[in-house]
Amino acid sequence: MIICDRKLKLALTIQLKLLVAVPLVVFGSLLATGADGASKNQTPVVYQLEQYSDSLGDCVVFVYHDGAKVVCKKLKCELITKAPDWKVHCFRKDDRIEWSNEIQKFNGETMSNPFARLRPPRQAKLTEVGHGAINGLKYTKFKTPISANDQLYTTKDLAVAPPLEEFLARLYYTPKAEGIPLYRCVDNRPDRKIEEAKVGIIKIAANTDLRTGLVKKLETKGWKKIAFNASEFMVPTGFKQLREISQVSYSSEKKGEFNEIFDAIGFKTDARNLKSGAKTK
Repeated sequence: MIICDRKLKLALTIQLKLLVAVPLVVFGSLLATGADGASKNQTPVVYQLEQYSDSLGDCVVFVYHDGAKVVCKKLKCELITKAPDWKVHCFRKDDRIEWSNEIQKFNGETMSNPFARLRPPRQAKLTEVGHGAINGLKYTKFKTPISANDQLYTTKDLAVAPPLEEFLARLYYTPKAEGIPLYRCVDNRPDRKIEEAKVGIIKIAANTDLRTGLVKKLETKGWKKIAFNASEFMVPTGFKQLREISQVSYSSEKKGEFNEIFDAIGFKTDARNLKSGAKTK
């Protein structure tokens, strides 16, 4: 009789432990799916952003946790970056040409300005000054030390990997901050320092916007969720690899315009291909 009681107690103890252990295992597996609450086996959530950049024009940005694609309508080129290597690919389908490099060697300024220097997002000391929303997409508003009107809005509502935040900050050259950049307004004070690059005997304000006052550099016009399509994030193969991103982002027509400008001001060498700080022969 005593033996039976012991067996019964043992069985009840095992059952009780199982009742406690199973929920803990399930809870632990939910936590393991990550901060965005999505399992690796689930289809990623893709967010489509309609953005306007002062230098790049209208851009359609597709982002999910581990990748992004940007369609630059003005420049008629596309960019893709994704895990695991986060290499940036800029390509033009009509000419079948491509530039690719590490994310640390990418800067959106060099796509639209042939004299721009490669530089990382500014490490500005940002001060949080408020919150808001764009069609339901929440954002945090920051100001820089320049003035209260020198502002940056970012959102953390879209769960993405940190390299994606850096990629978009580099694309639009915004101060480094947590989240995806949605809006940027620059206060170009008259007393600011002008950065210059010397090309021959001519000094050019390579990276500096010569306009004064408030300049809207980035604006998000709208956003929506769309279905994930893996083929949309595939990097094309068989394209000719070029050394400079501007060789891809500039169409043949645009390149011809620059050639005419350089010829008109007397450059007869390869000065049109010079980078900031380079000298003519």
